Amino acid sequence: MTNAILRSRATFFAIGVIAYELISGHNPFLGAPPHSRETILQRIIDHAPVPLNDLHLASDKFGAVVATLLQKQPYKRYRTVEILQDHLDQLRSSHGV
Repeated sequence: MTNAILRSRATFFAIGVIAYELISGHNPFLGAPPHSRETILQRIIDHAPVPLNDLHLASDKFGAVVATLLQKQPYKRYRTVEILQDHLDQLRSSHGV
């Protein structure tokens, strides 16, 4: 992967963290204290966040979008913003928004 592709997929990861926090009210990787930078980085590497739909905070489809954004391997995240937008548009139209 080129640096530009890795940067864009890192951006998708960041969007996933923000979306998770907005919906759940907490960072997907904080876990139990202590919350040192090293602890958080290790949790990002070693742990998957609890899926939003398991917390009953999002539909299965929207939870899948956020889970895709939070994939550990960059190649498993969205490739382009257009693909992400298409998935979000499909969700919006299926909910009559």
